[in-house]
Amino acid sequence: KIKILYICGKAGSGKTQVALKICEILKGRVQAGAGTGKAAQNYLGPTVHAMFGWTYDFGDGHKYTDKQLTELRVLYQDVDTFVIDEVNANSAEFLANLDESATRLFNPERKKNAQGDVEPFGGKRFVFLGDPSQLAPVMGEPIDGQGTGGYNMASKVRLSRGIRQSRMHRAARGQELYRKYMAPNCLY
Repeated sequence: KIKILYICGKAGSGKTQVALKICEILKGRVQAGAGTGKAAQNYLGPTVHAMFGWTYDFGDGHKYTDKQLTELRVLYQDVDTFVIDEVNANSAEFLANLDESATRLFNPERKKNAQGDVEPFGGKRFVFLGDPSQLAPVMGEPIDGQGTGGYNMASKVRLSRGIRQSRMHRAARGQELYRKYMAPNCLY
């Protein structure tokens, strides 16, 4: 059973229309949003930052209080699918932070899948939409690994220290999520 779907195509190819239809079919069980407010407006939804209660800059990952975790779990108790638009405009670190947050919220016991990996994105269904040919993120590595770090990110991580190392590690994790779960489940 596929839990992660990546719908990609150029601007005007109908990605948002497909996502809106998904939202219509799953009404009451879906939360849609995007990395930017402009893209989130298509769904009358929040940005991903607002969706998961993130601060603007969380270089060392988002730290939830017990109260925040409880509030978000209650808010999303009936949601089994998240639709995230314009994913390619966000960095690989963003994707890893999304995975970390969803896992913390929806899979705190860190249950594993059949491959022995912790369920990505908390075991919830995620539909990502994006355009791989658009400009790379302004800050950070692209999710597809085609930036300055690319698939050789691990060697850079070993040479860095502190917050920089933490961010590079998360970027490498985001690129791994893309390769393992998004790219194989990509619809053009």
